[in-house]
Amino acid sequence: MRTLISTLDAHLKSGVTTMCTCWRVTRSDGMVIGFTDHDVAVEFDGVSFEPDSGFSARDATASLGLSIDASEIVGAISSDRLSEADLRAGRYDGAAVDVYRVNWADPTQRYRTRHGTLGPIERSGATFSSTLHGLADRLQAPTGRVYQGGCDAELGDARCGVDLEVSNYKASITVSRVEQQAQILVTGIETHATGTFTGGSLVFDTGALHGQTLRVRQHMRDQDGDWLILWTTPLQPVSLGATATVRVGCDKSFETCKAKFGNHLNFRGFPHIPGPSFVYGYARQGDPQNTGGSRQ
Repeated sequence: MRTLISTLDAHLKSGVTTMCTCWRVTRSDGMVIGFTDHDVAVEFDGVSFEPDSGFSARDATASLGLSIDASEIVGAISSDRLSEADLRAGRYDGAAVDVYRVNWADPTQRYRTRHGTLGPIERSGATFSSTLHGLADRLQAPTGRVYQGGCDAELGDARCGVDLEVSNYKASITVSRVEQQAQILVTGIETHATGTFTGGSLVFDTGALHGQTLRVRQHMRDQDGDWLILWTTPLQPVSLGATATVRVGCDKSFETCKAKFGNHLNFRGFPHIPGPSFVYGYARQGDPQNTGGSRQ
């Protein structure tokens, strides 16, 4: 049962109310922004909740027990702070959302109705939609490790332990040519073997993509020089002459971990996991060391 402050309780019982809904969104990069369905801005807790933002909420269902409690947020991209570029960059995916009912005439009279996180953003034309997941949704998420041959750590994270700031693992590059926006010819990595940066990351230091991180699908070399093929097309065009820092990649295999990084003691996979040949194998008479093979 929700307990309301006395002034708000009296306001709701008066029969004539001045209530609105406010959404406070904390993005994955830490930025906090607010939206409201009221026609003027509402301010509290140091946040200005912007009107006419395009945010609206469909019917929310509250449930008892541990079942998933989710509602849908829909809207049009009409706020200057709610940009298409931020949506495409995933800055709202997983964002924390607090939903309030507020007396816009006196914002001190308010109560929080929901708290949750946004799922992936889906766009259709100028509108977007996303599911707001409740706290119980976390109990449905799988936890623990997957028993697999490949490493499940991210290269350079605490579980991996590789220092990607070592000079051998990164390089400064300059874009000299662009093909179809996802294929760029670069200079600065001529001393590295071809394929060194396959599966790596690219962070732009200058240009329209300054500060953005892109994943490298393939590093190849031909008569023109070194090409970096990106996994996705950047949000803005890649600028000729733009500089960036590129870091090496890893294919998650034990062999690469040992030969390329000398980090096999930290390998986070199970390289000796039995494969299909073991499962379908069988012992042969007179060969105690053999667990599989063709029938004699």
